[in-house]
Amino acid sequence: MKKSVRRASLAVLLASISVIAVGVLRAEPPQGGGIMVDFLAIGTNGQAVPDLQPGDVTIKVGGKQRTIASLEFKKADSGGGGGSAAAASALPPPFATNAGGGGDAGRKLLILIDNESLRTGTERAIRESLDQVLSQLGPNDRVAFSVAPRDSVQLGFGSGVAAVRAAVAKFAGIRPANPTDTENACRSRDTLVMLRTMMDALAGSEAPTSVLFIASGLTVPGNIGSNTSSKNASSLTCEVLTEHYSSIAAGVANGRVNLYVAQGDDSNTGRDNGLENLAGVGSAGGVLRATPGGLTRIVSESTGYYIATLQPESSDKPGQTAKFEVRSTREGVTARGRADISMTTRGGRAGAGSKPMTPREMITTTAPFNDLQLRVTAITQRAQGGKGLAILVLAEPADPATKITALSAVLVAPGATKAAGVRHLEEKEMVGRPMAFGLAIAEPGKYRLRVAASDASGKSGAVDYELDASLVPTGPLQLGQVMLVGPRGESFSPQLVFSNEPEIAAYVELYGPVAASKIAARVDLAATPDGKALVEGTVGGAGTGEPDKFSLNAKLAIKDLPPGDYVVRVTVQAEGSPEAKVMRTLRKVAK
Repeated sequence: MKKSVRRASLAVLLASISVIAVGVLRAEPPQGGGIMVDFLAIGTNGQAVPDLQPGDVTIKVGGKQRTIASLEFKKADSGGGGGSAAAASALPPPFATNAGGGGDAGRKLLILIDNESLRTGTERAIRESLDQVLSQLGPNDRVAFSVAPRDSVQLGFGSGVAAVRAAVAKFAGIRPANPTDTENACRSRDTLVMLRTMMDALAGSEAPTSVLFIASGLTVPGNIGSNTSSKNASSLTCEVLTEHYSSIAAGVANGRVNLYVAQGDDSNTGRDNGLENLAGVGSAGGVLRATPGGLTRIVSESTGYYIATLQPESSDKPGQTAKFEVRSTREGVTARGRADISMTTRGGRAGAGSKPMTPREMITTTAPFNDLQLRVTAITQRAQGGKGLAILVLAEPADPATKITALSAVLVAPGATKAAGVRHLEEKEMVGRPMAFGLAIAEPGKYRLRVAASDASGKSGAVDYELDASLVPTGPLQLGQVMLVGPRGESFSPQLVFSNEPEIAAYVELYGPVAASKIAARVDLAATPDGKALVEGTVGGAGTGEPDKFSLNAKLAIKDLPPGDYVVRVTVQAEGSPEAKVMRTLRKVAK
């Protein structure tokens, strides 16, 4: 064996949506950095209008008319027609990324369903309406899904559309048959608090995020509501305050959120004051209905947005919230913006003045940062010495020429208020492609991994990766997750994207009494998880410095495979026990 698979255990490694500017600057950006605002411009066909001139728009900030110094249209291209490997693949993505097929970031959609407000039987219409939305998203779009007021799902933006569709298919309305006023008020209060918290996590976003909230109703301040009993609001143990609604406006402004509100119970044909209140502090118009065809405007309206840079004035204070008004003077075009904006200068971030966020700050939010495009994946292995688990993180900039100067990472369990693990890399650790580093956790489970980085030019980016941190058992043995490695000279090293390599290798760690067990193992590559093997590898292996840890590896020839996504499967079976199978998607691209 001329080339050997380099052991990449943690013990060693720890020592076409493309958003593009299709408009042009109508005037030079003002010196000193003018205030930037974004808004939508929708035509009579429901699509974004891409060719507005500064003279077609009037803008007021704090009630005062402002001069538009430049106007830029950001067009969304989901990448669905680009013929990319990602577009054609039904497999889980091989890594999480904030880069689309065309090199830029995609749209973000957060779906939040108040399932405690929805009666059993409403799910079908909601699922169908959401499926129509999700089916129109491209491979570069990212979507997250949660339920309120107790988030038992919590799929982040790195989960993938397939995972969200699966979660939507399983969600169920759990409203009690006859909820009391107190139950309605407590649910409404907790849901509004959760919605505001999720928006706060988007603060600092470089691009707008569409948020879709679905419920059957919300309690309004000082009023029980039309569909509850006539008890006095003051007797409620959970009081819904005006501030619960008004604080949403601040979250919308700071997170650059386009908030859509939808009625989720098709039997509620009347007006719900709580949902109307929420829509009123949002930025996307009136209450929609979560019925077939009722939500598709979310996709069409997010195909592009405008950024207007305003001539600076002495009263401008970056980070300050101000009332915002925008209107189009062109016939047939409706301009729509948030009622409040957080003043942001070019290169700055909403709600925080003009100083760019550092990677240490970016991992404390879920806001999108896309200027620096990254790829991230993670592999679960057993921690050294057998205590707990170790997460091997692989991260790299999409552009090989980029020099990363700062990187931070955090692992967070669903619903947790404290991080399970945090890592800030020193400059000497930011080497290799991909960069490899570890995070240790005590308990298996599902986690959100967020990696943020900045480069020598000042660009920054962040990526969220949804991780199921667990080992797979077969009898007395346990199998770690697959790592794919590519040839580097006379050895192999971790790799995220493959192209013209004649062969690659799969590496897996096996734990337990390997020497005393009779095991069978095979490694192959297929087009689908259950498909026929296209390539088979010869399994080899070796012991390690730990007596109960063994490494398995196998080479796979990929030279003759066309570009696309494939699944690498590693199957291990201890005698008398069920098979254990671990898989990882391999992406091959044209050189």
